[in-house]
Amino acid sequence: MEYRAFIRSPRKQRNSGFGPIVVVTRHTTHVEEKARRLPVIDSADIVVLGGGSAGLSAAVSAARLGADVLLIERYGFLGGVATAAMVTSFCGLYLDRNYDACRIVRGFADDLLSLIDAQGGLAPPRRVKPGAVSQAFDATAYKFAADDLVDDAGVRLRLHSFGVAALPDPDEGSRIGHIVVESKSGRGAIAGKVFIDASGDGDLASVSGCAFEIGDEHGFMQYPTTMFRMRNVEDALTAGIRKTIGSKVADAIDSGEYDLPRKYVSVSPQPFSTEWRANATQVRGESDEAIDGTDVLQLSRAETEGRRQVREFHRFLKDRMDGFANSSILDTAPQIGIRETRRILGQRELDAEHVAEGKTSHDAIGLGCWPFETHRNGTVDWRAVGGRGYYDIPLGMMVPAKGPRNLLVAGRCASASPEALASVRVMGSCMVMGQAAGTLAALAVEESSTFIEVELSKLRKALESNGVCFSPDDLSVAPTQN
Repeated sequence: MEYRAFIRSPRKQRNSGFGPIVVVTRHTTHVEEKARRLPVIDSADIVVLGGGSAGLSAAVSAARLGADVLLIERYGFLGGVATAAMVTSFCGLYLDRNYDACRIVRGFADDLLSLIDAQGGLAPPRRVKPGAVSQAFDATAYKFAADDLVDDAGVRLRLHSFGVAALPDPDEGSRIGHIVVESKSGRGAIAGKVFIDASGDGDLASVSGCAFEIGDEHGFMQYPTTMFRMRNVEDALTAGIRKTIGSKVADAIDSGEYDLPRKYVSVSPQPFSTEWRANATQVRGESDEAIDGTDVLQLSRAETEGRRQVREFHRFLKDRMDGFANSSILDTAPQIGIRETRRILGQRELDAEHVAEGKTSHDAIGLGCWPFETHRNGTVDWRAVGGRGYYDIPLGMMVPAKGPRNLLVAGRCASASPEALASVRVMGSCMVMGQAAGTLAALAVEESSTFIEVELSKLRKALESNGVCFSPDDLSVAPTQN
């Protein structure tokens, strides 16, 4: 059996060209697969891999500008971690202004939130802690909203499909000509003019010659979480839970009666009464390190361990927290929530200083505001964004420093330091990156040019005309729940 070696030091993992990266094997036994001719099963102006917040935003934004867009997604629904990992809380949409919420992520986000709200699936914004405002939503309402958005924009979907390889353009080797997908229908190639990797894990970038990193210089990655929802919670009895649950979790751990993996947890109401969601698990490797979300064996173990932790934490809630005695587990997330894997090396790396000081950028494509939220062994570290309380998200972090000229990367696999990723990986920032990637791709196709040939002023004008916010000064605020 083969396994992919997890290289912890140095943190850079480089790929010299098209094709899979070199793997280290436990055994030297191999089998030869015969070469075969692949059918070209589809083509589009813009091919987007991954239908999460970044990919959905990219695909819809590009299609609205007239591009022919194909969106490839491995699940049978869209939403990424919002739906597949059941992270049913928008983070990074709102600026915290003295207990008032000012939504600074606009444009595509306006339409998504409006469609979710129309179904009764959107809760009011809630102040999690100073500098952090989130907004709960219903995962099914998100799925329905995503379906409507792609349908209205004319985006073509290819669900239940994995992007597994990239093939260079035969006429211009510095460009991707086709990507290879696997599905129940078999293996086939898809042609495109521009490609956007919004897979979260940098799946397309990693097989396209892009340099990337996994972990920091010590091999540290953020720990993943299995989310779950509960029903029949007695809402009236849960007053003050945010103030008491931390000490009660600590007491439960100290008692030795419960096997709880972390002290900082989040248990919050959902848009529909008596339904609550818990963000309380933390899955580790055999040596207490974070699992590698690009290793299928580690992922397999993490899924079962995450569900074991769900049952244990729910037992604690029923035993020790008011309002949960009669609750039951409604569902667990279809997959574990991965916070960090590959990060491409871009023309610009978003670093911790940029976030911490709330810096501006000449190539800004929107704004980020979520605090540093770093999931460490047994706990979660928080640090607010400094300066203005928000920062510019730069275009350069989405353009690979090395790799195909017609590939953009959007979402948590974009170029960021491990520290900065703790802020920019959330859904609000991913929507910003996605809308910019889709808009830039559509402009490049329209002009038959490369990304760097599209004038920044033209990109910014297109983003502004489609609602993207570059300054929150004139935006209205709304009170938050506490």
